Amino acid sequence: MKNPNKTYYTIQDMQGDLLEIIRLINEDGWVADNILAIGRGGYIPGVYLSQWLKKPLYTYHYSLRDMNRSDEFTHDLVTACTNKKILVIDDICDNGNTFKIINQLLDQLNCESKFACLIYNIGEKNFEPDYWGLEINKREKPEWIVYPWEEWHRSKSTSN
Repeated sequence: MKNPNKTYYTIQDMQGDLLEIIRLINEDGWVADNILAIGRGGYIPGVYLSQWLKKPLYTYHYSLRDMNRSDEFTHDLVTACTNKKILVIDDICDNGNTFKIINQLLDQLNCESKFACLIYNIGEKNFEPDYWGLEINKREKPEWIVYPWEEWHRSKSTSN
């Protein structure tokens, strides 16, 4: 994607998309035992979901883009996921590779998992999450989503 347009995603956008995800989960009738937030982008939405759904929050750092980092599942994370219903949350399902890998890891732990993201890029159909708030298509409209936790320091310093 050469020089994509930046689209600024706000806290209010996130809250609205999380309410849509919660609505879809309730409509589905599916109840998670635990929430697994994928770092870094899924951490903040994960906290919101954990509070709203009153479910324990666990985190796992897996990043293909920012720092090519993949942590091991800790003993606590294995215990939290094995034979449980896990709701996985991330900021975006862009090409689906992160969710694919996480899904394979969770399958090995015999858990029932569902995947949620704030934004789903339907231009790449490598993985379709179960729940999402906003649908975009980067093939038709290339854009770079800028989340409030990514450039908050710049917006504060430029507003003075």
